[in-house]
Amino acid sequence: MAITQQKQLHSKTQSYWETCQYISLNSGVLKSGNWVSLFVLPSEYAYDQALLLCEKDEQKWITWIPDHGEAELCLRQFCPL
Repeated sequence: MAITQQKQLHSKTQSYWETCQYISLNSGVLKSGNWVSLFVLPSEYAYDQALLLCEKDEQKWITWIPDHGEAELCLRQFCPL
């Protein structure tokens, strides 16, 4: 794959990853220490689940994703298991 094609693909994936797509706010369901399922992986090597570390605000959580590391996720990027 050419370098420009790789950059375009990375750019599209990154913009999709950073945008909020879907989730309903389930009060009480999301707690630190719970595992959630990811709708979109941050990289092709990352695990498909994340551990909730702490709530950043009403719409975002700081998470830890195996084989990726820490990530800030919007509620629309994951769902409870």
